[in-house]
This record gives sequence, structure tokens and C-alpha cells, in this order.
Amino acid sequence: MTTTPSDSLPPAFARLSWSNLSAQLSEQIALAAAPLVAVLLLGAGAAETGLLQTVQTLPFLLLALPAGVLADRMARRRLMAGSEALRAVSLLAVLALLAGGMLDLTMLAALGFIGAIGTVCYSVAAPALLPSMVPRHQLGEANRWLELARSTAYAGGPALGGAIVGWAGAPTAYVIATVLSLIAAMLLASLREELPASRPPRRHLLREVSEGAYFVLAHPLLRPILVTAVFFNAAWFVLQAIYVAYAIQNLGLTAAGVGITLGIYGAGMIIGALLAPRLMRRLSLGTMIVLGPLPKGITLANEGVQKRIWNILGHTYYMKAASDSSFAFETYDPPGTGVPPHVHPTQDEHIYVLEGVFTLYLDGQWETAGPGDTVRMPRNLPHAYYNRSEAPTRALFWVSPSGKLAQLFDKLHDLEDPAEVVRLSAECDVNFLPPGSVEGA
Repeated sequence: MTTTPSDSLPPAFARLSWSNLSAQLSEQIALAAAPLVAVLLLGAGAAETGLLQTVQTLPFLLLALPAGVLADRMARRRLMAGSEALRAVSLLAVLALLAGGMLDLTMLAALGFIGAIGTVCYSVAAPALLPSMVPRHQLGEANRWLELARSTAYAGGPALGGAIVGWAGAPTAYVIATVLSLIAAMLLASLREELPASRPPRRHLLREVSEGAYFVLAHPLLRPILVTAVFFNAAWFVLQAIYVAYAIQNLGLTAAGVGITLGIYGAGMIIGALLAPRLMRRLSLGTMIVLGPLPKGITLANEGVQKRIWNILGHTYYMKAASDSSFAFETYDPPGTGVPPHVHPTQDEHIYVLEGVFTLYLDGQWETAGPGDTVRMPRNLPHAYYNRSEAPTRALFWVSPSGKLAQLFDKLHDLEDPAEVVRLSAECDVNFLPPGSVEGA
């Protein structure tokens, strides 16, 4: 399997991609080797390997947000190269202690903790480095390649690490992990990073960390991603903590067998990364974890992006474009249809009338808009629109930011109960005014 990015991506991204693959493989080989060393050489049981895994994963919990602040304050390429160098030093220290017969569980855990600090800093800085190397419309493709490299490492790293420990011994596994880490750092050394002309003034570290934590926890899209990642990673590391000792001591597996069984898990991640573009074209936008950058392309007339067309209380909506910053849809409104007075507290909304005439309520005033007219409705402005003519109307609507409007349309599709429409709309930040509160509505 090749992990080289497509030719359409900048050449510098290829070096970052290979560096990322080397770093991820180094991490996975070392993570696979550590519990095997603990069980086979140090006589550790499930409790000791659980403690070892806990110590090695603490940096992900404690230092992810501070690492993000650090990535904002210094050159990310330099931070990533330094992080890989730190991990290489920790791996060399394990290798030296192994060679001298002085390695114990405490030292293995401490050096694993230090190496994980490098992993955290590298992993946080890599996505942040992308916007300086890749055009905005290619960020989704670039991130897919980084994820594919991570999935490849998850699939091959444990199997490779287990096989090396079983066939050539633990020192060889740590030598290979160290070499891969150094390769990752060297590939970064030749990259050029375009630094911003000016950086925001530095503030207290704890203040920036707390603001970052609040932003993530309050964001409607980032919060569920964080919760998912916490449970996923916790389950994975718990599995690793008890599985190695159980597989060797109870199932009689060799080190290579342990690595292969762990590697099978990563195969699913590779398949998922390869299928991601096709799945994104087929899945509804409301079921996606997060909206990505606006993809290039043309949405044909009478069609919707990803074939998304909604029927909502007599209206037909065609999704025309979607990103995290904006959402556009074309409407077909038969005579007698309309949307009662409501408010978007988090979005600005616009209408460009293509055919027919709309009767509009705009914060206390009734207006009409015809073909070629643009209607502007800032957030928090009570507004409504109706087709009170004898001919259908067509218009292009767009909101900014996207918010939860696509998710709302998924929920309202073919729904016939107006009361349920109002309830679900409120859950997605569209608040309808009480019936009778606006004269003429």
C-alpha cells in the first residue's frame, strides 16, 4: 500500500506525510514493545502492564491543550522536529538500559511518559501546520492522507513490533523505532514554514488553556468529537493494558502472535480511511461528525450535493453547498406555502429570489421580493416568508455559519406534524415565534 499523497497536493506535503508515517510507526512499535518487554523480561502481570499503559498515556490527557498553546506560540515545524528528537532520546535511553541490564518497570514507564510527550506535541502540531502548506480547498484531502498514515501505523506497528520482539529481541524493536523517529525529524528539517507576519500577544498559559477547553466543550461539533475520542482511546488503552499479559500468560501466545492480533484491529482503520471520500458522498450531511472545508465542484440544476433533497411541509429544498462556514440550499415553494416567523440566534441568512414573488415579514414590516432581489436577515432578526401568489417560487437561501441547519433538514424530511417541526427546530437553533404573535402571519 502506498501512502504518498496525490500529485495535486503540494510537494512539501509529501515530506510531511512521510514524516508523519515514520513518526506514527515509531510510536506504535514502541507502544507494542513496551508491554511485551514488561511481561517477557520484567515478569509484569496485568496490574503492572495496566500501570505502564496509564503512565504512557497520561501526556495525552494532561498536555494536549498546553501543546496546542505551544503550537500557536512557536514554529510548528520546529516543535514537531524537537518532539521527535525527544522521543528518539527516550527510545535510546530504553535501549541503553536494556543493553546494560538495568531496565526496570519504573524506568520503562518514566521513559514511556517522556516519549509520549513528544507524540502529543507532534500530533497536535501536524494538523495545525497544514494550512501553511496546503490550499484551503485541499485540507480535507491532506487530512485524509495523515489519517491514512496513522491507520497504517496502527495496523502494521503492533504486528511489526510484536514480530521483531519475538524473532529478534526487544533491543532490535527499539533500534527500529529510534531510527524511524530520527527519519521523521530529518524529513521535517527541510520543510519551510510560512510564519504569520505578526502573532497575537502572549497571555498566561493557564488562561489560554482554560479558554481552549471552554471553546471545545461549548462547541456543538467539537464537544461530541472530544467525548468520542476520550471513550475510544480509553477503551483501546485498557485493551492494550490487560491484553498483552492475558494473551501471553493465559492464552500462550508468542510476542509475534500478540502483535498480529493487535494489528488486525488497525486494518479496519485503513479501510475506513480509504472509503472516507465515497462514504462522504453517500451519507447525509446531518450524520457526518463534523463539516469539513468546502469541496470544489459543480452542483447540477435540480440536484443537491450528495443527492440531498428534502421535502418539508410542502417545500422542496436542494442542498447546493455546505462547509463549516456556510450552507446554501435552493427552494421550490408552491403557492400557499410559507415559513412562519422565526429567529436564527446564531446565523445570518440571505435569500436571492430566482422566480416568483415572496411576501416577507422582516422584524415588524411586511415586504415583497421578486426575481433578482436579495433579502438580508441578520441573526436574531424575526422573519418569515410566504408564497401568496398563484405561481411557484424558486430562491437560493444561504446561512452563515452552517450551524445545525443541515441536521435539522434531515430530521424534518417528510415530517407532517407542525408541532414536532417547531420542537425539533428549537433543538437546532431555529426558534419559532408563538402563533398569533405577528399580525398577518
